[in-house]
Amino acid sequence: MSLVDLSGVPSCACNHGLDELHKALAEGPDTSIWRPHDNPWLTDLCEEFSQRGAERLLALQSALFLVLGLPADEAMLRKADLPEGDRPGILARYQKPLGDYTPADWSDLVDLLVRTHLHPDDLGAQADWLSFRAYLAGRVSALRDQLPDWQPMESLIALVTKPTHGAPPPLPLRLHAAWAWARERIGMFLTNVSSSARFRIADVISSHIQERGLSARPALQARLFDSFSALNRDWRRIAITEAGEVANQAYLGELAHGARVRRVEHYIGACPFCARLNGQEFIWSEQPLDESFGWTHVWPGKTNVGRSASPRKQTEDGLVERTEAELWWPAAGVQHPHCRGRWQEIPDPAVPPGVDSKFHAWVQSELATIRIPKLS
Repeated sequence: MSLVDLSGVPSCACNHGLDELHKALAEGPDTSIWRPHDNPWLTDLCEEFSQRGAERLLALQSALFLVLGLPADEAMLRKADLPEGDRPGILARYQKPLGDYTPADWSDLVDLLVRTHLHPDDLGAQADWLSFRAYLAGRVSALRDQLPDWQPMESLIALVTKPTHGAPPPLPLRLHAAWAWARERIGMFLTNVSSSARFRIADVISSHIQERGLSARPALQARLFDSFSALNRDWRRIAITEAGEVANQAYLGELAHGARVRRVEHYIGACPFCARLNGQEFIWSEQPLDESFGWTHVWPGKTNVGRSASPRKQTEDGLVERTEAELWWPAAGVQHPHCRGRWQEIPDPAVPPGVDSKFHAWVQSELATIRIPKLS
């Protein structure tokens, strides 16, 4: 084991590095993100959303590899999102030998392919789909916990990913704003995947062609495979993290003020912080509370943003212990990216469950349209 002397590192840089290191440790090994989600309400949802992303990225990769392996022609760009008036000029621009492409040609071509396969309108639709379905998962799972003998869990889980035959009742006002923020956040993350795709792909192509021209294409292909692997992980991270965040917030929002909840963080790869939370009980508050309630209550919008995973920080006096107010606390959603924890209400017969009757009626009507195949 080797030790690193941090005494000469500026405090801001040192603290940023320490925080990022502890966050990375919390997120776990890179391969763990591909395990099915441990929350049964989100398992199929995350796999479906991940598959949607993989299909779009594979189509983009295939189109790009076709360009790099063959002379460009109209068939290659036929499905591109080209303005009708500009189509002839754009097609003519790329109907020339690859060796004649300018740096701007390559950059604009990457932009065109990314915009075609990761179109802003489609990304918005995917954000709508994930946020609605994750919110539905949270609300239905809360309903199931409030009425445990009401319906088989398998039927209710199927409702989360099946197309609905009627719109659910409007969200209560207390939940609508949270859902709107969730949808917007997911949309921003997906837009960032698109922007990252443009940069990563263009950077790999430009640096390779500048150094080697169009030779050594296997090396170029290998670097592009690495870029697409990273983009797949980015999309998967959105699936796991944001589905969990939205579902957890929706779950809590269905509960009555003062309800007791238990944190469930029992899964392979849980970080030390989450493992510490497993089984701990908290009180749900519909209103934000101050720091003194941080380890006894959860409330809407309670996150770890601005708080640190590192137990120490660098100061003029060297490394010192962080105060409780600076450290992670039990967030209402997920504790960190790739976190798979969830909430479970602790039944209290003295407190009415406060079930949303309109939502309950809608779930009943939707379940009547779902057929669950019987196991042979």
